[in-house]
Amino acid sequence: MLINIHKSILNNVCSSTVNSLELLACAHREGKHVIMASNRETLSSITQIQELSSTAIATYKRILYELTTIMVYFSIVKRYIEVVYPCYSSSVKEDSGKTIIQVSPSFFSDSSQIQKTIFLCENLDDSRFYKFIVKCFLIHKNQSRVKITFNERGGGGHTISQEFKKIRDSNPKQLGICIVDSDKFFPKSKLGNTACTIKKEWRPEHDLHVYLCVLKSREIENLIPCQIFFDYISKQQGDKDRESFLKFLKFVKDQNISDIKMFIDIKCGTKLFDIFESKEKQWISKILKLQGASFTALDENCLSASRCLKNQSKACSCLICPRFGEHTMANIINYIDNESNHKIYQSCKAELVQDGVINEEWEDIGQLILDWCIATEGKIT
Repeated sequence: MLINIHKSILNNVCSSTVNSLELLACAHREGKHVIMASNRETLSSITQIQELSSTAIATYKRILYELTTIMVYFSIVKRYIEVVYPCYSSSVKEDSGKTIIQVSPSFFSDSSQIQKTIFLCENLDDSRFYKFIVKCFLIHKNQSRVKITFNERGGGGHTISQEFKKIRDSNPKQLGICIVDSDKFFPKSKLGNTACTIKKEWRPEHDLHVYLCVLKSREIENLIPCQIFFDYISKQQGDKDRESFLKFLKFVKDQNISDIKMFIDIKCGTKLFDIFESKEKQWISKILKLQGASFTALDENCLSASRCLKNQSKACSCLICPRFGEHTMANIINYIDNESNHKIYQSCKAELVQDGVINEEWEDIGQLILDWCIATEGKIT
């Protein structure tokens, strides 16, 4: 994360402040965060603090030397931490389109607090795909050289709220973000159990050192661009289920109904029973327009009754969307790992970018991870 040292801390250069400056210098030097001051005078003054170690002073001199580059980082983040004095309790303010988390020097009093930001997801493959998203976001912003780093942590769908609570209650406080699936079946449906449970554990006005993001889409798999599926499946042979899935995706893409892709069940497929269960007339109407892409005949009796006459998902044989398979993310991550981010971004650009603006959810996720996980390359000084 970008951490700005405000000039006001020079009004109280006590042992606690010196300790914080030592830790922040270490975070910058080890490539865990980006440390800066908004003006050269502050950095120059810090290098004159005699109580600082020679290593810390050398680090702040390096920051001063690289300030022009660091200011570029400052221009692309929308959320950062500012160390100020006095600061009796951490707070948030908005200024010039940026969210500033103001903390006292004592906020950074322990080495555990300057470790890489914890990135909590439902499993580790998820964090790898999210890192791919932020890399594409940075390519789109012509900032591909910016370093993103974090300590990944998997929570599992049933235990992720407890893992988030551990980060929230960490003492000393550790920086952390969490992204979870919404598990929504259609745009206006309620959140799934996991998202609802974890939201209860986040107090955004109080827990300033952590951030929770619930996807707008159903699951992380729904964020995968159609083109990545096309490119992946084109390299596979003899997989009839996935060939049917590919035909379905082409239909959805050609019809320009991307919101449907946000809520279909990529892994297991979507059945007519699931659509009627939504009881959302506009959504049902939109989905039924996909009959031309459906690869099983839809039961006319069910369509006439506007409900599944078999009354359960397992018994329903009317398939709206074919399945990709349970190991969707693992397969896609393996594909991404063997291609360059630039190459994949260019392949997906026509789908992801419209009128120079990247897909809204990709931008939200990219900016979130950039803000919390930006770091320096790290230099031993």
